[in-house]
Amino acid sequence: MTAPNPDSWSSTMEAVASTFARAAGVYGQSPLLGRLLAVLFFSPDPMTLGELCEAVGAAKSTVSVAMRKLESGKLVRRSWKKGDRRDYYEAVGDPHQLLHDWMSTFLAAEMSAWIEASTLAKAALDAAPSDGPDAAGRAEIQTRIEAFNAFGEIVATTFQQVLASHHVHAGLPLETDS
Repeated sequence: MTAPNPDSWSSTMEAVASTFARAAGVYGQSPLLGRLLAVLFFSPDPMTLGELCEAVGAAKSTVSVAMRKLESGKLVRRSWKKGDRRDYYEAVGDPHQLLHDWMSTFLAAEMSAWIEASTLAKAALDAAPSDGPDAAGRAEIQTRIEAFNAFGEIVATTFQQVLASHHVHAGLPLETDS
Protein backbone atom coordinates (compact mmCIF):
# COMPACT_ATOMS: atom_id res chain seq x y z
CA MET A 1 0.00 0.00 0.00
CA THR A 2 1.27 3.44 -0.91
CA ALA A 3 1.37 5.84 2.00
CA PRO A 4 -1.32 8.49 1.54
CA ASN A 5 -0.54 12.17 1.41
CA PRO A 6 -1.26 13.26 5.00
CA ASP A 7 -2.27 16.67 3.66
CA SER A 8 -5.11 15.07 1.70
CA TRP A 9 -8.08 13.80 3.67
CA SER A 10 -9.58 12.14 0.61
CA SER A 11 -6.45 10.09 -0.17
CA THR A 12 -6.14 9.12 3.50
CA MET A 13 -9.80 8.06 3.60
CA GLU A 14 -9.34 5.99 0.44
CA ALA A 15 -6.43 4.18 2.10
CA VAL A 16 -8.48 3.67 5.27
CA ALA A 17 -11.47 2.36 3.27
CA SER A 18 -9.17 -0.09 1.47
CA THR A 19 -7.87 -1.30 4.82
CA PHE A 20 -11.41 -1.78 6.17
CA ALA A 21 -12.31 -3.60 2.91
CA ARG A 22 -9.44 -6.06 3.46
CA ALA A 23 -10.52 -6.54 7.07
CA ALA A 24 -14.06 -7.42 5.90
CA GLY A 25 -12.53 -10.09 3.67
CA VAL A 26 -10.86 -11.68 6.70
CA TYR A 27 -14.39 -12.40 7.96
CA GLY A 28 -15.55 -13.68 4.59
CA GLN A 29 -17.54 -10.53 3.91
CA SER A 30 -17.72 -8.31 0.86
CA PRO A 31 -15.09 -5.57 0.71
CA LEU A 32 -18.02 -3.17 0.20
CA LEU A 33 -19.08 -3.73 3.82
CA GLY A 34 -15.66 -2.62 5.02
CA ARG A 35 -15.63 0.40 2.74
CA LEU A 36 -19.09 1.50 3.92
CA LEU A 37 -18.13 1.05 7.55
CA ALA A 38 -14.98 3.14 7.03
CA VAL A 39 -16.93 5.91 5.30
CA LEU A 40 -19.44 6.02 8.15
CA PHE A 41 -16.90 5.69 10.93
CA PHE A 42 -14.91 8.66 9.65
CA SER A 43 -17.91 10.79 8.78
CA PRO A 44 -18.71 13.36 11.46
CA ASP A 45 -22.41 13.23 10.51
CA PRO A 46 -24.88 10.46 9.66
CA MET A 47 -25.18 9.82 5.92
CA THR A 48 -28.07 8.98 3.61
CA LEU A 49 -28.12 5.97 1.34
CA GLY A 50 -27.53 8.29 -1.63
CA GLU A 51 -24.48 9.85 0.00
CA LEU A 52 -23.11 6.41 0.79
CA CYS A 53 -23.64 5.27 -2.81
CA GLU A 54 -21.72 8.28 -4.05
CA ALA A 55 -18.93 7.77 -1.52
CA VAL A 56 -18.28 4.14 -2.48
CA GLY A 57 -19.39 4.21 -6.11
CA ALA A 58 -21.96 1.45 -5.80
CA ALA A 59 -25.60 1.06 -6.81
CA LYS A 60 -28.33 1.98 -4.33
CA SER A 61 -29.71 -1.58 -4.21
CA THR A 62 -26.24 -3.00 -3.46
CA VAL A 63 -25.56 -0.42 -0.76
CA SER A 64 -29.01 -0.95 0.75
CA VAL A 65 -28.39 -4.70 1.13
CA ALA A 66 -24.94 -4.03 2.60
CA MET A 67 -26.34 -1.52 5.08
CA ARG A 68 -28.92 -4.03 6.31
CA LYS A 69 -26.08 -6.49 6.87
CA LEU A 70 -24.03 -3.91 8.79
CA GLU A 71 -27.11 -3.03 10.85
CA SER A 72 -27.81 -6.66 11.71
CA GLY A 73 -24.16 -6.99 12.70
CA LYS A 74 -24.65 -4.08 15.12
CA LEU A 75 -21.85 -2.08 13.43
CA VAL A 76 -24.09 0.75 12.20
CA ARG A 77 -27.43 2.15 13.22
CA ARG A 78 -30.17 3.91 11.35
CA SER A 79 -31.38 7.34 12.38
CA TRP A 80 -33.76 9.99 11.12
CA LYS A 81 -33.87 13.75 10.92
CA LYS A 82 -37.07 15.57 11.72
CA GLY A 83 -38.85 16.65 8.57
CA ASP A 84 -36.74 14.37 6.36
CA ARG A 85 -38.16 11.02 5.27
CA ARG A 86 -34.79 9.58 4.30
CA ASP A 87 -32.94 7.09 6.45
CA TYR A 88 -29.57 8.18 7.78
CA TYR A 89 -26.82 5.81 8.86
CA GLU A 90 -24.01 6.18 11.34
CA ALA A 91 -21.30 3.87 12.60
CA VAL A 92 -21.41 2.79 16.22
CA GLY A 93 -18.61 4.95 17.57
CA ASP A 94 -18.44 3.72 21.15
CA PRO A 95 -16.37 0.52 21.36
CA HIS A 96 -17.96 -0.39 24.69
CA GLN A 97 -21.44 -0.09 23.18
CA LEU A 98 -20.31 -2.18 20.22
CA LEU A 99 -18.92 -4.86 22.54
CA HIS A 100 -22.10 -4.79 24.64
CA ASP A 101 -24.29 -5.14 21.55
CA TRP A 102 -22.19 -7.99 20.16
CA MET A 103 -22.12 -9.72 23.50
CA SER A 104 -25.85 -9.48 24.10
CA THR A 105 -26.85 -10.25 20.52
CA PHE A 106 -24.36 -12.86 19.40
CA LEU A 107 -22.14 -14.16 22.17
CA ALA A 108 -24.92 -14.60 24.75
CA ALA A 109 -27.01 -16.63 22.29
CA GLU A 110 -24.00 -18.70 21.26
CA MET A 111 -23.04 -19.37 24.87
CA SER A 112 -26.61 -20.29 25.75
CA ALA A 113 -26.70 -22.79 22.89
CA TRP A 114 -23.36 -24.21 23.98
CA ILE A 115 -24.53 -24.63 27.59
CA GLU A 116 -27.66 -26.43 26.40
CA ALA A 117 -25.69 -28.69 24.05
CA SER A 118 -22.97 -29.49 26.57
CA THR A 119 -25.55 -30.24 29.29
CA LEU A 120 -27.31 -32.71 26.98
CA ALA A 121 -24.01 -34.30 25.95
CA LYS A 122 -22.78 -34.58 29.55
CA ALA A 123 -26.01 -36.28 30.60
CA ALA A 124 -25.65 -38.77 27.74
CA LEU A 125 -22.00 -39.40 28.61
CA ASP A 126 -22.96 -40.01 32.24
CA ALA A 127 -25.67 -42.46 31.16
CA ALA A 128 -23.13 -44.28 28.92
CA PRO A 129 -25.64 -45.47 26.29
CA SER A 130 -24.63 -48.64 24.43
CA ASP A 131 -24.39 -46.79 21.10
CA GLY A 132 -22.11 -44.08 22.57
CA PRO A 133 -18.36 -43.84 22.84
CA ASP A 134 -16.39 -46.26 25.02
CA ALA A 135 -14.99 -45.16 28.39
CA ALA A 136 -11.85 -43.62 26.87
CA GLY A 137 -13.93 -41.75 24.27
CA ARG A 138 -16.32 -40.49 26.95
CA ALA A 139 -13.36 -39.25 29.01
CA GLU A 140 -11.92 -37.40 25.98
CA ILE A 141 -15.26 -35.76 25.18
CA GLN A 142 -15.77 -34.83 28.84
CA THR A 143 -12.33 -33.17 28.86
CA ARG A 144 -13.26 -31.16 25.75
CA ILE A 145 -16.56 -30.06 27.26
CA GLU A 146 -14.87 -28.96 30.48
CA ALA A 147 -12.22 -27.02 28.54
CA PHE A 148 -14.86 -25.19 26.50
CA ASN A 149 -16.94 -24.47 29.60
CA ALA A 150 -13.90 -23.04 31.40
CA PHE A 151 -13.02 -20.94 28.36
CA GLY A 152 -16.60 -19.69 28.10
CA GLU A 153 -16.50 -18.58 31.73
CA ILE A 154 -13.26 -16.69 31.09
CA VAL A 155 -14.73 -14.96 28.03
CA ALA A 156 -17.95 -14.03 29.83
CA THR A 157 -16.06 -12.73 32.87
CA THR A 158 -13.69 -10.71 30.68
CA PHE A 159 -16.54 -9.11 28.74
CA GLN A 160 -18.36 -8.26 31.96
CA GLN A 161 -15.21 -6.69 33.41
CA VAL A 162 -14.65 -4.59 30.29
CA LEU A 163 -18.24 -3.40 30.30
CA ALA A 164 -18.19 -2.72 34.05
CA SER A 165 -14.94 -0.77 33.63
CA HIS A 166 -16.55 1.41 30.96
CA HIS A 167 -19.53 2.13 33.17
CA VAL A 168 -17.32 3.02 36.13
CA HIS A 169 -15.12 5.33 34.07
CA ALA A 170 -18.08 6.93 32.34
CA GLY A 171 -20.02 7.33 35.58
CA LEU A 172 -22.89 5.26 34.21
CA PRO A 173 -25.10 2.87 36.18
CA LEU A 174 -23.96 -0.71 35.66
CA GLU A 175 -26.51 -2.83 33.81
CA THR A 176 -26.59 -6.40 34.97
CA ASP A 177 -29.15 -7.62 32.43
CA SER A 178 -27.94 -8.02 28.86
